[in-house]
Amino acid sequence: MGSLLERRTPAQLLWIIGASSALVSIGFAVLAWDRPKGLQPTGWYWLAAPLAALALGLVSSLVAERALQNGINSERWSDSLLDAPRKFTARPVFSVLSGLLLVGAIAYLVFAVSGSRHSGGIWAILWPLMSITRVRSYLRPRPKSDRLFRPIERPKPLQSENWGTPPQPFSN
Repeated sequence: MGSLLERRTPAQLLWIIGASSALVSIGFAVLAWDRPKGLQPTGWYWLAAPLAALALGLVSSLVAERALQNGINSERWSDSLLDAPRKFTARPVFSVLSGLLLVGAIAYLVFAVSGSRHSGGIWAILWPLMSITRVRSYLRPRPKSDRLFRPIERPKPLQSENWGTPPQPFSN
Protein backbone atom coordinates (compact mmCIF):
# COMPACT_ATOMS: atom_id res chain seq x y z
CA MET A 1 0.00 0.00 0.00
CA GLY A 2 2.95 2.30 0.62
CA SER A 3 4.07 2.31 -3.02
CA LEU A 4 0.47 2.98 -4.05
CA LEU A 5 0.39 6.13 -1.93
CA GLU A 6 3.79 7.47 -2.94
CA ARG A 7 2.37 8.87 -6.17
CA ARG A 8 -0.47 10.71 -4.44
CA THR A 9 -0.56 14.45 -3.90
CA PRO A 10 -0.85 15.89 -0.38
CA ALA A 11 -4.48 16.84 -1.01
CA GLN A 12 -5.32 13.27 -2.04
CA LEU A 13 -3.58 11.94 1.05
CA LEU A 14 -5.68 14.28 3.21
CA TRP A 15 -8.85 12.82 1.69
CA ILE A 16 -7.61 9.29 2.31
CA ILE A 17 -6.73 10.16 5.93
CA GLY A 18 -10.15 11.77 6.47
CA ALA A 19 -12.07 8.81 5.04
CA SER A 20 -9.92 6.34 6.98
CA SER A 21 -10.49 8.21 10.22
CA ALA A 22 -14.24 8.11 9.56
CA LEU A 23 -14.02 4.33 9.09
CA VAL A 24 -12.15 3.97 12.38
CA SER A 25 -14.74 6.09 14.19
CA ILE A 26 -17.61 4.11 12.74
CA GLY A 27 -15.97 0.82 13.67
CA PHE A 28 -15.37 1.88 17.27
CA ALA A 29 -18.84 3.43 17.57
CA VAL A 30 -20.59 0.28 16.36
CA LEU A 31 -18.55 -1.89 18.71
CA ALA A 32 -19.31 0.38 21.67
CA TRP A 33 -23.00 0.84 20.88
CA ASP A 34 -25.13 -0.30 23.79
CA ARG A 35 -28.01 -2.09 22.06
CA PRO A 36 -31.42 -2.55 23.64
CA LYS A 37 -32.21 -5.99 25.06
CA GLY A 38 -34.26 -7.07 22.03
CA LEU A 39 -31.51 -6.16 19.54
CA GLN A 40 -28.60 -7.96 21.18
CA PRO A 41 -26.62 -9.97 18.59
CA THR A 42 -26.22 -13.66 19.30
CA GLY A 43 -23.43 -14.79 16.98
CA TRP A 44 -19.87 -13.72 16.32
CA TYR A 45 -20.67 -12.61 12.76
CA TRP A 46 -21.96 -9.23 13.93
CA LEU A 47 -18.36 -8.35 14.73
CA ALA A 48 -17.11 -8.87 11.16
CA ALA A 49 -18.22 -5.55 9.63
CA PRO A 50 -17.08 -3.20 12.42
CA LEU A 51 -13.79 -5.04 12.84
CA ALA A 52 -13.15 -4.94 9.08
CA ALA A 53 -13.93 -1.21 9.00
CA LEU A 54 -11.70 -0.70 12.01
CA ALA A 55 -8.77 -2.66 10.57
CA LEU A 56 -9.04 -1.09 7.11
CA GLY A 57 -9.37 2.40 8.57
CA LEU A 58 -6.48 2.03 11.00
CA VAL A 59 -4.07 0.61 8.45
CA SER A 60 -4.95 3.03 5.65
CA SER A 61 -4.93 6.04 7.97
CA LEU A 62 -1.54 5.25 9.43
CA VAL A 63 -0.01 4.39 6.04
CA ALA A 64 -1.40 7.57 4.44
CA GLU A 65 -0.13 9.68 7.35
CA ARG A 66 3.29 8.09 7.03
CA ALA A 67 3.31 8.77 3.26
CA LEU A 68 2.38 12.41 3.92
CA GLN A 69 5.07 12.78 6.57
CA ASN A 70 7.73 11.11 4.42
CA GLY A 71 6.80 13.22 1.39
CA ILE A 72 7.09 16.43 3.38
CA ASN A 73 10.32 15.44 5.14
CA SER A 74 12.00 14.30 1.92
CA GLU A 75 10.83 17.51 0.20
CA ARG A 76 9.24 15.50 -2.59
CA TRP A 77 6.55 18.15 -3.02
CA SER A 78 7.14 21.80 -3.74
CA ASP A 79 5.85 24.49 -1.40
CA SER A 80 3.26 25.51 -3.99
CA LEU A 81 1.81 21.98 -3.90
CA LEU A 82 1.71 22.04 -0.09
CA ASP A 83 0.13 25.50 0.13
CA ALA A 84 -3.45 24.35 -0.44
CA PRO A 85 -3.38 21.57 2.21
CA ARG A 86 -1.61 23.91 4.66
CA LYS A 87 -4.25 26.60 4.16
CA PHE A 88 -7.01 24.02 4.46
CA THR A 89 -5.77 22.58 7.75
CA ALA A 90 -4.90 26.02 9.17
CA ARG A 91 -8.54 27.08 9.10
CA PRO A 92 -10.07 27.88 12.48
CA VAL A 93 -12.70 25.19 11.96
CA PHE A 94 -10.09 22.53 12.70
CA SER A 95 -9.18 24.16 16.00
CA VAL A 96 -12.87 24.37 16.92
CA LEU A 97 -13.42 20.76 15.81
CA SER A 98 -10.45 19.60 17.89
CA GLY A 99 -11.80 21.42 20.93
CA LEU A 100 -15.28 19.96 20.44
CA LEU A 101 -13.87 16.46 20.05
CA LEU A 102 -11.86 16.88 23.24
CA VAL A 103 -14.91 18.13 25.14
CA GLY A 104 -16.94 15.24 23.66
CA ALA A 105 -14.33 12.72 24.81
CA ILE A 106 -14.37 14.11 28.34
CA ALA A 107 -18.16 14.15 28.37
CA TYR A 108 -18.23 10.55 27.13
CA LEU A 109 -15.93 9.49 29.93
CA VAL A 110 -17.95 11.31 32.56
CA PHE A 111 -21.44 10.29 31.45
CA ALA A 112 -21.09 7.01 29.55
CA VAL A 113 -18.53 5.29 31.73
CA SER A 114 -20.30 6.32 34.92
CA GLY A 115 -23.46 4.75 33.49
CA SER A 116 -21.79 1.29 33.54
CA ARG A 117 -20.99 1.33 29.82
CA HIS A 118 -17.50 0.42 28.72
CA SER A 119 -15.12 3.17 27.72
CA GLY A 120 -14.00 1.67 24.39
CA GLY A 121 -16.27 4.02 22.49
CA ILE A 122 -14.09 6.95 23.39
CA TRP A 123 -11.77 5.93 20.57
CA ALA A 124 -14.52 6.85 18.12
CA ILE A 125 -13.92 10.42 19.31
CA LEU A 126 -10.19 10.35 20.08
CA TRP A 127 -8.98 8.83 16.80
CA PRO A 128 -10.14 11.76 14.60
CA LEU A 129 -8.78 14.20 17.19
CA MET A 130 -5.36 12.55 17.12
CA SER A 131 -5.40 12.31 13.34
CA ILE A 132 -6.19 16.01 12.96
CA THR A 133 -3.42 16.89 15.40
CA ARG A 134 -0.85 14.72 13.62
CA VAL A 135 -1.72 15.98 10.13
CA ARG A 136 -1.63 19.62 11.24
CA SER A 137 1.79 19.08 12.79
CA TYR A 138 3.11 17.44 9.60
CA LEU A 139 1.85 20.31 7.45
CA ARG A 140 3.15 23.08 9.69
CA PRO A 141 5.83 24.93 7.73
CA ARG A 142 9.30 24.36 9.10
CA PRO A 143 11.26 27.50 9.94
CA LYS A 144 14.17 28.04 7.61
CA SER A 145 16.88 29.41 9.80
CA ASP A 146 20.57 29.81 9.20
CA ARG A 147 21.23 29.29 12.92
CA LEU A 148 21.26 25.57 12.32
CA PHE A 149 24.29 25.89 10.10
CA ARG A 150 26.24 28.42 12.12
CA PRO A 151 29.26 27.03 13.91
CA ILE A 152 28.88 26.86 17.65
CA GLU A 153 30.93 29.49 19.41
CA ARG A 154 33.15 28.45 22.26
CA PRO A 155 32.12 29.91 25.58
CA LYS A 156 34.29 32.74 26.79
CA PRO A 157 36.07 32.34 30.13
CA LEU A 158 34.54 34.10 33.09
CA GLN A 159 36.32 37.30 33.97
CA SER A 160 35.68 39.59 36.86
CA GLU A 161 37.50 42.29 38.72
CA ASN A 162 35.91 41.29 42.04
CA TRP A 163 36.71 37.65 42.53
CA GLY A 164 37.62 38.27 46.14
CA THR A 165 40.63 36.99 47.91
CA PRO A 166 41.75 33.44 47.35
CA PRO A 167 41.32 31.03 50.28
CA GLN A 168 44.18 31.10 52.74
CA PRO A 169 45.83 27.91 53.91
CA PHE A 170 44.94 26.86 57.44
CA SER A 171 47.61 27.91 59.88
CA ASN A 172 48.06 27.10 63.54
